[in-house]
Amino acid sequence: MSKMKGKERKSLNKRKAINRNMEKRGKLISLNNNSFIYDSDLDILEIYLGGNTDNSININDLIIIGLDRKNKITNLEFLNANRVLGIPLKILENINSGKILFNKDISEKEGLISLNLNSDNMSQGFILPLNTQPNNMVISV
Repeated sequence: MSKMKGKERKSLNKRKAINRNMEKRGKLISLNNNSFIYDSDLDILEIYLGGNTDNSININDLIIIGLDRKNKITNLEFLNANRVLGIPLKILENINSGKILFNKDISEKEGLISLNLNSDNMSQGFILPLNTQPNNMVISV
């Protein structure tokens, strides 16, 4: 096993610190490249978490959340991922891993999605508020 160079070790330590901080704030899910589909023609990023989608809700015309029968999240679709959310095309077209964090606010009616996407030499993180849940529906991961 080869020793890590200083820059690689620093990058690894930074990723581990980000993971620890994310885990403290909510439900953290690590994703591999099979979890992502990006359609460049439609500018849609889909993240598949698992399970069968029976229902979906639309959040602010930017995110579609797929739910199973028990309202557990099965997938997320980010509409206009490059144009509106500002995720660089270099990352969207070459995602090889990522992490997603679901964090509910104290009010239980609002929450946040924190998403960190990784491509070969780039990483991008962003946070989206989830402030609309129809009929006070409780969704889970």
